[in-house]
Amino acid sequence: MSSLLPPPLDAGAQGPPTAAALRKLAFLQHRTRKLHITRVTAHPTTQWVSQQARNPGSRVESLRFVLRDRDSKYADSFDAVFEAEEMKVLSNAPRLRA
Repeated sequence: MSSLLPPPLDAGAQGPPTAAALRKLAFLQHRTRKLHITRVTAHPTTQWVSQQARNPGSRVESLRFVLRDRDSKYADSFDAVFEAEEMKVLSNAPRLRA
């Protein structure tokens, strides 16, 4: 499992990130329930999320819809990756946890 982790991003006073602090992007194929997990990072950004969407390893061939939350990290560049392949991007309801 440690081979999947990137090198520490900030090994300063806080030390390397713990497994609990790492974030990943996951794609769940509803029909088969197959889970596709991308690389991990301690500091997800809009650019990182969009890059994970572009990586071929994180793609599911038979996707028709992408359901995502309204986190600001999912910018237009994330949606554009899937829309370019004629997939519909759906966002969850606003203030779902309010």
